[in-house]
Amino acid sequence: MVLLMTVAAVCCVLQLGVLGSWGRSVRLTTLLLALGFGVYACGVVGVVLQIAWTRGLSAATGWSLHDIVAVAAYTVDPVIEEVVKVAPLVVLAWRWPRTHRQLGLTDHLLLGAALGVGFELFEAALRFSTLGALAMSVPGGYLVRANLAGSITVPSLWTSLTTWQPVPAAFQDLFAFGSSAGGDSVQHLVWTALAAVGVGWFVRRRDALRWLGAVGLVLACLDHMNYNLRTGSVPGWIEWLSDLVAWVGGLLPGLLVLLLVLVAAHDRLVQARVRGVERGVLLPGEAPTGLDPRPLLAVARTGVPVSTYVTWRFVLARRAALFAVDVGVGEPRLVDAVVDDAGRLDRARSAPAWAAVRAKVLRWPDPRALASWQSVLWLLAVVPALAYLVVGGFPATRGIQQAMRGTTGLWLLVAAGVAATILVGLQLRPLAVATRAVADPTIHEARGRLQLRLGTACAGLAAGAATVLVGVLQRDAGQHLVSNLHALDALGDALMILGIALFVASLFLYPPVGLMVIASTGELVLVSTVTSAFLTAAGASAALAGAGVMLNEASSSSGSSSGSGSGSAGDAAAARARRIDELAGDPAHGGKITDASRAEAEVGVGLEESGAVRGLRRSANEAEEFIDDAGRAWDVKAFHSERGRFNLDAAMRKISQEMNWSNENIMLDTRNLSSSDLSSLREAVEAATARGELPLRVLWWP
Repeated sequence: MVLLMTVAAVCCVLQLGVLGSWGRSVRLTTLLLALGFGVYACGVVGVVLQIAWTRGLSAATGWSLHDIVAVAAYTVDPVIEEVVKVAPLVVLAWRWPRTHRQLGLTDHLLLGAALGVGFELFEAALRFSTLGALAMSVPGGYLVRANLAGSITVPSLWTSLTTWQPVPAAFQDLFAFGSSAGGDSVQHLVWTALAAVGVGWFVRRRDALRWLGAVGLVLACLDHMNYNLRTGSVPGWIEWLSDLVAWVGGLLPGLLVLLLVLVAAHDRLVQARVRGVERGVLLPGEAPTGLDPRPLLAVARTGVPVSTYVTWRFVLARRAALFAVDVGVGEPRLVDAVVDDAGRLDRARSAPAWAAVRAKVLRWPDPRALASWQSVLWLLAVVPALAYLVVGGFPATRGIQQAMRGTTGLWLLVAAGVAATILVGLQLRPLAVATRAVADPTIHEARGRLQLRLGTACAGLAAGAATVLVGVLQRDAGQHLVSNLHALDALGDALMILGIALFVASLFLYPPVGLMVIASTGELVLVSTVTSAFLTAAGASAALAGAGVMLNEASSSSGSSSGSGSGSAGDAAAARARRIDELAGDPAHGGKITDASRAEAEVGVGLEESGAVRGLRRSANEAEEFIDDAGRAWDVKAFHSERGRFNLDAAMRKISQEMNWSNENIMLDTRNLSSSDLSSLREAVEAATARGELPLRVLWWP
């Protein structure tokens, strides 16, 4: 059932994301990362806070835990959950305001919806992943629980794909099997989306009307509290008020769609106003209103699908930069980087140039990257979880779940949990390093995506390690995660073996291999996600991230731009020579230029021209050569093959020392390496990166 619940949750996010494409600046994949964050981070934190305060109050006062929990269900707990779900956006606004202010109201609504449906998936998975005797196939999905109050159904794959906002586990009146929704809605999605729009409204305004942003959170809390209250008996003296709140709550799913349309229109008006001032972000022929897409379409269709992907990424980055301008984010301005990218996009109108880029990126990655101990450990870890959650998650195969509820099944999942803990734990340091390395100006996703992954990993790791420990101590697969007197009903329904299986399932968010990324050379490669190779490569450009590599290559080789003929080849060569001289002067030696410093400058200029780095300047630190515009340190290494001078082990030691001891990224000058030595060095660097031994970037030139 977890698989079908996840499909329903993903469909909810993608449906809203597509509907909000007119106004959003975040990618659909970022929304899916937020969904995972809602499952593992918001879900886990919500559980911990609710259990902590109810048990703490019981211990301090001597009151019955049962009585406290009964009242908390419709008083404090809903408020905790609503605050926890919207807290990531609040923390982002407080801690990283430059990043947060690149988000429009549409982005807030969509990110809130993703966080909310993630929390809903968390609760549904804990409650209904373990199938009981009543589980059966019904029209539109599967019945997983039924009693006199009603039934719970999980939508089938086809139902999720053909239903608007399918509910991962929907409540409906008994025997009403007409659809998976049954009149139910994805409540956490609606509540959190409303609260998130309120956060965006509050942060982006400076007048007294900003306090209207609190309405979303208040409304979400009231409807949530009332929903929980109405699961029991409503006292007569507030029955009228409960009915009124329930009536308003019934309108919220429809109002949310209307709100999405309104905030998208609002964001478009903001964009049009700012584009009228920042005209440098426009392509030739583009109107500030943004109502004529033909100039963008002309570039997007030049080299389908690569040019289409890059153009759409440019559109999203431009929106983020203009949102920042609208609220007065100061220097350094992301919009300046977008202006540069607009010029490159205008020059990238050559079909052969895009064809060359397409030939590099649309090819199968090197399968040798699959051969690692992380891959084997990952595969061994996910097999028991797949068997319990996916293969055994249907009425016809629930015997697999029953068979795994013995001692053998528990220890298989405990072993898988240990493996998952190791694999997820290995990713924390690279993720943290990559997050700290992000410098302004940069697109919001360069930092936000890292933070979502890091938060998900930390929360999942903490909860998983605790669950595995309890599993080892309890040694009973049928034991519930907590006693029935708890703060979150879903947790009390979950068996120990289910809790471990759900944690191990987080490995699907962190596969050891399988990420196809655009490396600094513009080639499609397969890298291990237990390193920061993908994450730092994705931040290569302030505005376009990894897509900037493709744009740079297409624009530099296209030969067609609005200003093509404005300078001669001789002028370009003279400008290049001046740039090399500028970078060759070593400030640590009074600006003296040597053969070695000139060779280093040639490497730096070459990588600037390829778009791999931006804004290099010579470093005053003798231990490093350059600093880029993001504040990253770079060291140039040159190895030689003549007369057997090249030693692979020694070269790898030097690279590792500079990167791990001096925190320097590496530029490799390969002009003096033979093809065989160069191939050996590439393989060694890629293998060390996959093992997590090289946490920073390695660029190759030429």
